[in-house]
Amino acid sequence: MNVESSYELIAILGMGVVTFGIRALPFLRIVPNVWLAKLEEKKAVFPTLFLALLVVYCLSPARSAPPAEAGSLLGCSALVAALQWYRGQLILSLTLGTAVYLYLLNH
Repeated sequence: MNVESSYELIAILGMGVVTFGIRALPFLRIVPNVWLAKLEEKKAVFPTLFLALLVVYCLSPARSAPPAEAGSLLGCSALVAALQWYRGQLILSLTLGTAVYLYLLNH
């Protein structure tokens, strides 16, 4: 396992722990209600945060890609960010961004 793979694994595990914690903490009675209220406030930020991490990860090969591929990668990443900002629906943003990127790569 190289260094890049270990960073990716740590990021995936970290996101998994946070996601599991968000789902499990309300069922635990040992957590004070003040913490649960703060968690509920932050819960809306996590999908956008994970999307931002995904976009940064996807943009990493753009440095060494040919100009046409790098342009489509940057354009589709901007599309995903704009859709997420405008609509706020993660599945829609990822699906449309991926579909447009695959279309641009194949045509």
